[in-house]
This record gives sequence, structure tokens and C-alpha cells, in this order.
Amino acid sequence: MGRSSKEQSFRVRINSLTESHDDRSENMSEEKDEVLKAAEAIGVGKIRRHIFLCADQTEPKCSRKEDSLVSWNYLKRRLKELGVSENGVARTKANCLRICRDGPTAVVRGR
Repeated sequence: MGRSSKEQSFRVRINSLTESHDDRSENMSEEKDEVLKAAEAIGVGKIRRHIFLCADQTEPKCSRKEDSLVSWNYLKRRLKELGVSENGVARTKANCLRICRDGPTAVVRGR
């Protein structure tokens, strides 16, 4: 199966980062391989949408930390139920998006 243009673009960026460090090429090559494997394992090149959710805040401002974690766990479970977490939708806990009112806020980025 061919690589998507986003996956190829990611590989090009990783390669360009390491090419400028030829004097440390062996270590950089190993590090590059590790980064690429980790990125492939979580599907970085296939991400179409990315959801950032205020959760697990250091200093909660919009909701109690426990309540935001309930929202986070619901998001994880629901994305898995819909089968989209392995199919181009990523999620990230954001410490604080600084735009909250009355509860955790989610921001969705993507095409």
C-alpha cells in the first residue's frame, strides 16, 4: 500500500532534519529511525483531524480537573467506538486553551 502525501511529507521533514547533521550521522540515523517508527505506530502521517481538549489541567480554570478527565475519557471511548481514532483522528490533552467558559473546551484542527 502506498504512502499518503502527508506521510511522505513527514518523512521528507524528518530526513531534512537529519541531513544537516552528517558529523553525528550514526546516532542521528538511529534517532531518526526511532522517531519514524514511533510516528508510524501512532499514524502521524494519516491524521486528518486533531482534537485538543482542555483536560488534566495544572491549574483548572474552567472546570474541576476531575470533570475535565471525565470528558477526556468519554472522548477517547467515543472515538474508539466510532472507529476513527485509528483512522485519521488524533486527540491531545491541552493543559489550558485559555478560551474556556463553563467547562472544558475542545478545538478541532484539520482538513
